Amino acid sequence: MLLGKTECWFATRTCTDGPLFRYVETEPRETIVSSLGRPICSIQLHAADLLYLIISKLDFVNMKLVQQVQMMVLHKLLFCITQQNLDLQQKLLHLLHACLAITCASTTHKDKSAANGHQKKGSMDSINSVQSVPQFNEAIALIQSSSDLYVKCITDALSQSSNRSMLQHWMDFVLATLPYTKHGFRALIVPVLMCICHQISLRCDTIEIAIHEKPNTSSCASVEKEVMVLLTGLEKVLMFCLTERVLNDEWFINASTDVPIPHIPENSALVGFAQVVHGEEHPKLNEKPRDTMMFHLPVVLQILLNTWHAFRRPQWDEHTMLSMGDAKADAILHSFSNAADQAK
Repeated sequence: MLLGKTECWFATRTCTDGPLFRYVETEPRETIVSSLGRPICSIQLHAADLLYLIISKLDFVNMKLVQQVQMMVLHKLLFCITQQNLDLQQKLLHLLHACLAITCASTTHKDKSAANGHQKKGSMDSINSVQSVPQFNEAIALIQSSSDLYVKCITDALSQSSNRSMLQHWMDFVLATLPYTKHGFRALIVPVLMCICHQISLRCDTIEIAIHEKPNTSSCASVEKEVMVLLTGLEKVLMFCLTERVLNDEWFINASTDVPIPHIPENSALVGFAQVVHGEEHPKLNEKPRDTMMFHLPVVLQILLNTWHAFRRPQWDEHTMLSMGDAKADAILHSFSNAADQAK
């Protein structure tokens, strides 16, 4: 059941002036984490669920509410990633997905005006709604102001070792929100693609050391699975960039944004992607992102070739075989061969 005008006003006041934001943002002091950590986490999870219900069921969308929820979620996600709080991330990703869907919808149609918001036809998924010009401007401003936080959350989530268990959830989120970022090619999509490529390269280096160079002293227990997740993400993001007809930079034509990108060596092949993000010339509407991707496609192909090479069959010398023992060597070969078949 959707919420009408009165319920919309009440829900907005509950979120912005009430306790819901505080419930999600509150963290226990270090001295009471052991005793109150779990109850507070449970409250945060329920508050996030309630925020999602309010955001997705409102009949009249208030962009001020969406803005406050979206910015709060981004800041909280960044905090959770930094503090290794894994429990709350999945709920917040669900909520952020809903906010991005509404924000994107608010930038799509600006023909008819409404007094207090745009009316949704059925649910959050019915994004073909009507909104006023002020809401269109508010939505664009929200996207521009939150782009740096959005990119930083994703790059930190994919790169920090303490967040490895959430890698699949974050990759699913990235792929699910690609349609909501298609008007921010250089500022929102390219940095994420760059991060995925960089993480694949780092994990291939780990495999090279742990499997081919020092198998008796190193380990890469979960790296093979992580590579598979990243390769799947790379494939789908790349195909989206090459096949999506409506892909451009119109959200950022007149905006100057300082989008964070992964830290890479100066001689890295990914420097070209960094130049795309931080190019001196502002992108034009008639420029085709597909042409940009085709120009940088050899870089991606080289990463795939390096991945193929990293998953080659190990050739250990006699000393390495003796130090590992037959049982360990067979176990490594069996596990690695299965991962190699999937990766290739």
